[in-house]
Amino acid sequence: MPNIIDEGIKYDLRYIIMEKFQGETLIDEIDKFSKKKQLEMIEKLGESLDLIHNTGEFNFFSWEEGKKAKLREVRNYKDKNIIRKLQHCENELVKEGTKLLDKYRPKLIDTKPRLTHKDYSLRNILVLESGKLSGILDYEHTEPEDPCLDICSMYHTDILDDELFFEAFKLGYEKIVEFPINFLLNKNYYMINTGLYLYGRFSEKGLEARDRGLDLIKNSLND
Repeated sequence: MPNIIDEGIKYDLRYIIMEKFQGETLIDEIDKFSKKKQLEMIEKLGESLDLIHNTGEFNFFSWEEGKKAKLREVRNYKDKNIIRKLQHCENELVKEGTKLLDKYRPKLIDTKPRLTHKDYSLRNILVLESGKLSGILDYEHTEPEDPCLDICSMYHTDILDDELFFEAFKLGYEKIVEFPINFLLNKNYYMINTGLYLYGRFSEKGLEARDRGLDLIKNSLND
């Protein structure tokens, strides 16, 4: 995270001046590097995410609610919010996906929430021309949540569809603690959840994201 250089209040407005990170977004630059370098960067992304998650466990989900709950209860509540946006959708893949969430959710293991980024994806990672990762952006939604959601954010693009890249990411993550067990045991649930989220969030202007959402649902149905 960038360091805070100055902060205060002027003209009744609070301001914060933060250091500027150098670099370009990884989503725009990753194809310029060799596959070997890409694997190194993805491994580093796994390690960096682990550092965020390893900040500590919490006994509650979300800063705002600050209430204690079981993981399955929270996921059920969040799933209903996603499905509500899709209640008039006629796409058959989406319909099938919404049905399967209820089937897969009970299999989740009750684990404690950890500090999550909530938008940990290639578009929020900065990289230098050398290939060194220089920063992680957009922490404004960070809160105690299911750590698997940050891994799901990585699937907003197809980078981890390649098994080599997933294993590199997992290797980096496991340098400190074990990879989230729920993702390993219940990947289909998380991929369908992510697919429905992407499809429901974006309008017709976000066709690429919606198509990605459908791909995640379809691939999970075929497993």
